[in-house]
Amino acid sequence: MAIAIPSGFERHLAHASFEEAIEQVTVALKGEGFGILTPIDVTDTLKTKLDVDFRRYTILGACIADPRSLFTLVKNRDLTPVVEEADTRLRPVASALA
Repeated sequence: MAIAIPSGFERHLAHASFEEAIEQVTVALKGEGFGILTPIDVTDTLKTKLDVDFRRYTILGACIADPRSLFTLVKNRDLTPVVEEADTRLRPVASALA
């Protein structure tokens, strides 16, 4: 039996262009003290490595995982304050993009 554990926040920015969506996410993260550490152009990577054409797809390497969900896998109570702070700062980002 497989158990699904939500591991992140998902938002669909249907009324934004690709570039606008990237900008909105970047600004929302910055507003809570986060930055994009590693943008990954999946489309370019698949084309370069595998010669595969794929839709426009970019991964913004930032802490956008759901800290509470991930914390259930760690079992380290010393991390509770870090998890709480990350959760407190990431929820407004997800809400701003809803």
